[in-house]
Amino acid sequence: MLDRIRREAGLSCGQIAVKTGIPRSQAYALVDVKRAALPSKPDQVVAFLQACNLSPMHTDIVMDRLRELRQPQVSTEPTASGLTDDYFPNDTSVTPQASTLDDPAAPTGLKDQDIVMSMGRLTPMRKPNNTALVHLVHYVLASDERTRRANKLLISLGFTLFSTLAALGGVLVLVPDAIRAWVVGGVGGSIALSVLIMIRTILRSNR
Repeated sequence: MLDRIRREAGLSCGQIAVKTGIPRSQAYALVDVKRAALPSKPDQVVAFLQACNLSPMHTDIVMDRLRELRQPQVSTEPTASGLTDDYFPNDTSVTPQASTLDDPAAPTGLKDQDIVMSMGRLTPMRKPNNTALVHLVHYVLASDERTRRANKLLISLGFTLFSTLAALGGVLVLVPDAIRAWVVGGVGGSIALSVLIMIRTILRSNR
């Protein structure tokens, strides 16, 4: 990371050593890719970054990154001896603050359903109505031709039923109760038969 910053700044390690006063060997050691250890002197790292014309904000970002890389190597026991110079105790350029955003496992007090509901009021899904009538309606409306035929049949059936009921209304007033019951039963059967014929015609139109 430091070597990439140096290369983008267009400086050599010798030039950085002259600008910062860092020993030349230390300047080369900071960018040595074969070196497994992290830099142990934060003041040299800060001077190196400033020599590469990094802004204070970007310098703080790099220092935070070095702290994160070094964090697993530091003892987690809360003792004074657990902190060493390698952990940059004297560097106060950035004070990291704990936040629930830094720790994805930190408790937020919200359950999954609370998070979902906070996105808006959700309407519960209703179970589809799988009755035969609904299937028939979907089947008819899926085709323009079937829809036109169904409309013609409904108009014809409605006109026929209206005419029949109007005529029967006048006849039933004049007939006895026994005959009136037979007529009503016959009309009900005719209506049921007409509906069945209409459904059968619509279903055959797809063949």
